[in-house]
Amino acid sequence: MPSTVTPSTAPRRWGDSSMNPNLPVLGALCVFLTLLPGCSSTTPTLPAPRPLLIRSCQPVKRCVLPPLRPTLNRELASGLQTTRAALEACAAEVDRIAICQQTTTP
Repeated sequence: MPSTVTPSTAPRRWGDSSMNPNLPVLGALCVFLTLLPGCSSTTPTLPAPRPLLIRSCQPVKRCVLPPLRPTLNRELASGLQTTRAALEACAAEVDRIAICQQTTTP
């Protein structure tokens, strides 16, 4: 007797719509789920630590005045201007260091 294949015993192929009528819905669901952001099993990366900045002030240095040996009045006047300029530069440096020490001291 020849064997007849009935629809219920016919071999089914993957993707055959007669196998599962909800297969197109299942395919659309799989595509949708792949578009969602997934959870990761890795630990989140922390931002790099910021470097620790230790602010320190420059040490106080001695003020050096230029040596003078005036022999004429114009040399004396020029030496006075040079000495004033050196003292102003020294005072500005001392003031800058004093301000730095006031802002860094708790």
